Amino acid sequence: MAMWLRAVSVVARRSSNYARVLSGSPAAAPAPTRIFPALTRQFSQVGHGSGGRDGGVNIRGPPEALPYNVRGLNHIAIAVPDLPAASEFYRTTFGAQVSEPHDLPEHGVRVVIAQVSNCTVELLHPLGEKSPIAKFLEKNPRGGMHHLCFTVDDIGAASKHVSTEGIRVLGDGNPKIGAHGNPVLFLDPRDNLGVLCEFEQVSCAEPHKA
Repeated sequence: MAMWLRAVSVVARRSSNYARVLSGSPAAAPAPTRIFPALTRQFSQVGHGSGGRDGGVNIRGPPEALPYNVRGLNHIAIAVPDLPAASEFYRTTFGAQVSEPHDLPEHGVRVVIAQVSNCTVELLHPLGEKSPIAKFLEKNPRGGMHHLCFTVDDIGAASKHVSTEGIRVLGDGNPKIGAHGNPVLFLDPRDNLGVLCEFEQVSCAEPHKA
Protein backbone atom coordinates (compact mmCIF):
# COMPACT_ATOMS: atom_id res chain seq x y z
CA MET A 1 0.00 0.00 0.00
CA ALA A 2 2.78 2.42 0.93
CA MET A 3 4.64 1.70 -2.31
CA TRP A 4 1.45 2.30 -4.31
CA LEU A 5 0.91 5.65 -2.58
CA ARG A 6 4.49 6.74 -3.30
CA ALA A 7 4.05 5.81 -6.99
CA VAL A 8 0.81 7.80 -7.19
CA SER A 9 2.54 10.78 -5.58
CA VAL A 10 5.41 10.69 -8.10
CA VAL A 11 3.01 10.44 -11.05
CA ALA A 12 0.95 13.32 -9.67
CA ARG A 13 4.01 15.55 -9.27
CA ARG A 14 5.20 14.77 -12.79
CA SER A 15 1.75 15.39 -14.24
CA SER A 16 1.52 18.70 -12.43
CA ASN A 17 4.95 19.75 -13.70
CA TYR A 18 4.07 18.69 -17.23
CA ALA A 19 0.86 20.71 -17.14
CA ARG A 20 2.71 23.80 -15.93
CA VAL A 21 5.29 23.40 -18.70
CA LEU A 22 2.55 23.15 -21.33
CA SER A 23 0.88 26.26 -19.90
CA GLY A 24 4.14 28.17 -20.08
CA SER A 25 4.53 28.52 -16.33
CA PRO A 26 8.03 29.88 -15.58
CA ALA A 27 8.00 28.13 -12.23
CA ALA A 28 8.08 24.69 -13.88
CA ALA A 29 10.04 25.35 -17.02
CA PRO A 30 13.83 25.55 -16.79
CA ALA A 31 15.43 28.93 -17.12
CA PRO A 32 15.82 29.70 -20.83
CA THR A 33 19.32 29.48 -22.24
CA ARG A 34 20.54 32.81 -23.49
CA ILE A 35 21.58 32.60 -27.12
CA PHE A 36 24.30 34.78 -28.67
CA PRO A 37 22.86 38.24 -29.30
CA ALA A 38 23.93 40.46 -32.17
CA LEU A 39 27.61 41.14 -31.81
CA THR A 40 28.57 44.54 -30.47
CA ARG A 41 31.91 46.16 -29.94
CA GLN A 42 31.60 45.79 -26.19
CA PHE A 43 32.05 42.50 -24.40
CA SER A 44 28.74 41.02 -23.34
CA GLN A 45 28.01 37.95 -21.30
CA VAL A 46 25.95 35.32 -23.08
CA GLY A 47 24.94 31.71 -22.66
CA HIS A 48 24.62 29.41 -19.66
CA GLY A 49 26.86 26.39 -19.33
CA SER A 50 29.32 27.63 -21.93
CA GLY A 51 32.28 28.15 -19.66
CA GLY A 52 33.39 30.77 -17.20
CA ARG A 53 32.81 30.98 -13.46
CA ASP A 54 29.10 31.71 -13.79
CA GLY A 55 28.54 29.57 -16.87
CA GLY A 56 28.78 32.37 -19.45
CA VAL A 57 31.21 33.26 -22.20
CA ASN A 58 32.40 36.67 -23.31
CA ILE A 59 32.38 37.78 -26.92
CA ARG A 60 32.89 41.00 -28.77
CA GLY A 61 32.18 42.02 -32.30
CA PRO A 62 34.38 43.26 -35.13
CA PRO A 63 35.45 46.87 -35.60
CA GLU A 64 32.64 49.20 -36.49
CA ALA A 65 33.85 49.99 -39.99
CA LEU A 66 36.22 47.71 -41.89
CA PRO A 67 36.88 49.09 -45.40
CA TYR A 68 35.73 45.77 -46.86
CA ASN A 69 33.26 43.00 -46.06
CA VAL A 70 34.25 39.43 -45.25
CA ARG A 71 31.36 37.32 -46.48
CA GLY A 72 32.40 33.97 -45.07
CA LEU A 73 34.64 31.00 -45.63
CA ASN A 74 35.20 30.45 -49.35
CA HIS A 75 37.07 27.15 -49.25
CA ILE A 76 39.51 24.94 -47.38
CA ALA A 77 42.61 23.87 -49.29
CA ILE A 78 44.25 20.49 -48.71
CA ALA A 79 47.67 19.57 -50.10
CA VAL A 80 47.75 15.96 -51.31
CA PRO A 81 50.55 13.71 -52.60
CA ASP A 82 48.20 11.71 -54.85
CA LEU A 83 45.57 13.84 -56.56
CA PRO A 84 43.49 11.07 -58.22
CA ALA A 85 43.39 9.06 -54.97
CA ALA A 86 42.39 12.15 -52.97
CA SER A 87 39.64 13.01 -55.48
CA GLU A 88 38.23 9.50 -55.27
CA PHE A 89 38.45 9.57 -51.46
CA TYR A 90 36.39 12.75 -51.21
CA ARG A 91 33.91 11.47 -53.80
CA THR A 92 33.30 8.09 -52.13
CA THR A 93 33.73 9.09 -48.48
CA PHE A 94 32.03 12.49 -48.31
CA GLY A 95 29.82 12.29 -51.40
CA ALA A 96 31.64 15.17 -53.05
CA GLN A 97 31.20 16.30 -56.60
CA VAL A 98 34.74 16.53 -57.94
CA SER A 99 36.05 18.50 -60.88
CA GLU A 100 38.61 17.47 -63.44
CA PRO A 101 42.18 18.54 -62.51
CA HIS A 102 43.20 21.92 -63.84
CA ASP A 103 46.59 23.57 -63.78
CA LEU A 104 47.46 26.97 -62.35
CA PRO A 105 51.07 27.51 -63.47
CA GLU A 106 51.19 30.99 -61.93
CA HIS A 107 50.55 29.42 -58.52
CA GLY A 108 52.50 26.21 -59.12
CA VAL A 109 49.54 23.95 -58.39
CA ARG A 110 47.25 21.42 -60.01
CA VAL A 111 43.78 21.68 -58.46
CA VAL A 112 40.70 19.53 -58.09
CA ILE A 113 37.65 21.21 -56.58
CA ALA A 114 35.54 18.96 -54.36
CA GLN A 115 32.08 20.29 -53.54
CA VAL A 116 30.41 18.78 -50.46
CA SER A 117 26.99 20.36 -50.05
CA ASN A 118 27.77 24.05 -49.35
CA CYS A 119 31.42 23.36 -48.47
CA THR A 120 34.18 23.72 -51.05
CA VAL A 121 37.48 21.88 -50.66
CA GLU A 122 40.42 22.49 -52.97
CA LEU A 123 42.74 19.51 -53.40
CA LEU A 124 46.20 20.83 -54.28
CA HIS A 125 49.06 18.97 -55.94
CA PRO A 126 52.47 20.35 -56.98
CA LEU A 127 52.93 21.68 -60.49
CA GLY A 128 56.48 22.50 -61.51
CA GLU A 129 59.77 22.37 -59.66
CA LYS A 130 59.22 25.57 -57.70
CA SER A 131 55.74 24.71 -56.48
CA PRO A 132 55.04 25.85 -52.91
CA ILE A 133 52.95 22.68 -52.54
CA ALA A 134 56.04 20.58 -53.19
CA LYS A 135 57.79 22.29 -50.29
CA PHE A 136 54.74 21.74 -48.10
CA LEU A 137 54.67 18.02 -48.94
CA GLU A 138 58.37 17.68 -48.15
CA LYS A 139 57.52 18.63 -44.58
CA ASN A 140 54.16 16.82 -44.60
CA PRO A 141 54.52 13.75 -46.85
CA ARG A 142 50.99 12.53 -46.21
CA GLY A 143 49.50 15.94 -46.99
CA GLY A 144 47.42 18.20 -44.82
CA MET A 145 45.51 21.45 -44.59
CA HIS A 146 47.32 24.10 -46.60
CA HIS A 147 45.23 27.25 -46.20
CA LEU A 148 41.86 28.83 -45.49
CA CYS A 149 40.23 31.18 -47.97
CA PHE A 150 37.79 33.95 -47.08
CA THR A 151 35.48 35.76 -49.49
CA VAL A 152 35.81 39.55 -49.59
CA ASP A 153 34.02 42.16 -51.64
CA ASP A 154 37.03 44.46 -52.19
CA ILE A 155 40.41 42.75 -52.31
CA GLY A 156 42.28 46.00 -52.85
CA ALA A 157 40.81 47.50 -49.67
CA ALA A 158 41.47 44.26 -47.81
CA SER A 159 45.12 44.21 -48.89
CA LYS A 160 45.66 47.82 -47.88
CA HIS A 161 43.97 47.35 -44.50
CA VAL A 162 45.88 44.24 -43.45
CA SER A 163 49.14 45.91 -44.50
CA THR A 164 48.43 48.84 -42.19
CA GLU A 165 47.79 46.28 -39.42
CA GLY A 166 51.28 44.82 -39.92
CA ILE A 167 50.15 41.69 -41.78
CA ARG A 168 52.30 41.04 -44.82
CA VAL A 169 50.83 40.03 -48.17
CA LEU A 170 52.84 37.34 -49.93
CA GLY A 171 54.41 37.93 -53.33
CA ASP A 172 54.44 41.42 -54.77
CA GLY A 173 51.24 42.34 -52.95
CA ASN A 174 49.13 42.37 -56.08
CA PRO A 175 46.20 39.98 -56.55
CA LYS A 176 46.49 37.07 -58.96
CA ILE A 177 43.72 35.04 -60.60
CA GLY A 178 42.93 31.92 -58.58
CA ALA A 179 41.36 28.54 -59.30
CA HIS A 180 37.83 30.00 -59.43
CA GLY A 181 38.75 32.74 -61.89
CA ASN A 182 38.68 35.47 -59.24
CA PRO A 183 41.39 37.78 -57.84
CA VAL A 184 43.17 36.29 -54.84
CA LEU A 185 46.03 37.10 -52.49
CA PHE A 186 47.66 35.34 -49.55
CA LEU A 187 48.55 36.59 -46.09
CA ASP A 188 51.88 35.65 -44.54
CA PRO A 189 51.23 32.92 -41.94
CA ARG A 190 53.96 34.38 -39.71
CA ASP A 191 51.69 37.40 -39.20
CA ASN A 192 48.49 35.38 -39.15
CA LEU A 193 48.61 33.09 -36.10
CA GLY A 194 50.63 30.54 -38.05
CA VAL A 195 47.87 29.93 -40.61
CA LEU A 196 48.15 30.68 -44.32
CA CYS A 197 44.99 32.59 -45.25
CA GLU A 198 43.73 33.70 -48.63
CA PHE A 199 41.38 36.48 -49.65
CA GLU A 200 39.27 35.93 -52.76
CA GLN A 201 37.19 38.71 -54.25
CA VAL A 202 33.84 37.37 -55.38
CA SER A 203 31.27 39.39 -57.25
CA CYS A 204 27.58 39.41 -56.44
CA ALA A 205 27.08 37.40 -59.64
CA GLU A 206 28.29 34.35 -57.70
CA PRO A 207 25.67 34.02 -54.93
CA HIS A 208 26.97 30.64 -53.72
CA LYS A 209 30.19 32.37 -52.66
CA ALA A 210 28.95 35.87 -51.92
